[in-house]
Amino acid sequence: MITAQPTKQDLQTFWEQEPLAFHTSPMKGFEEQGLSAAQWSLLTHPTHEFWKDKSPPRDASLWAWAIDNTPEEAETLDMMARLGVPVAPDTLVRLLLRSASGNAKIPSTVMAFARMHPLAWTTEKDKATAVELLASPKNIAHLGLLDKVPELLHWKKESTGNGLLHCAVLYKSKPTIAALLGKGASQEPNHAGVTPKELAEQETVAWPSTFGQPKKAMSGLTPPATPRARGDKPAPGASGGNQMSLFE
Repeated sequence: MITAQPTKQDLQTFWEQEPLAFHTSPMKGFEEQGLSAAQWSLLTHPTHEFWKDKSPPRDASLWAWAIDNTPEEAETLDMMARLGVPVAPDTLVRLLLRSASGNAKIPSTVMAFARMHPLAWTTEKDKATAVELLASPKNIAHLGLLDKVPELLHWKKESTGNGLLHCAVLYKSKPTIAALLGKGASQEPNHAGVTPKELAEQETVAWPSTFGQPKKAMSGLTPPATPRARGDKPAPGASGGNQMSLFE
């Protein structure tokens, strides 16, 4: 736990005196922590007012540090996205992993910024990709990312053939299953030939009743008879004519 930290004035003075070292060198007087003045500033003063006269960081590796060290409010991450700090290939998967495993309230704008890296959806962290982590119940607020890349609704994990719905079932998240069905996520079977709905039955996970039900065919069905007021005579040729004659 960091107990001593530079003041806002310390950081401002460092910037004014050594703007290049601000991003690259350990903060003077706080070398033991090993953080640059820019890192201290992102951690303790993630505001537009503080950063408006400073050049933004350009080191993509800062995202891994920030994701692992920022408070649950994630103001640092939000500021980094606003400053346009370049993202790394694993930034999105790290963000989704932190969101899925804790209580960090990461803004959707940060996720949207991180997804812009061309390798964002394929890079793995802890044997998981960003796509499958979207199926976590704690990431349901970020399913809107799929609207920008709808082809991911048909994504399949190479090793298992599981799609997003399979992943949601394994997370046992009925709200996520319903949301993915509403977006039209694939219900195709995995490599074992098991569909998401069949997997839900195996895992005793409730499948949303309004989805996944085949529509009943209407052809060949006899429409119900229209009730006739008492005393009305059947129309000529109507099927009820012969029945009425039995009582005449």
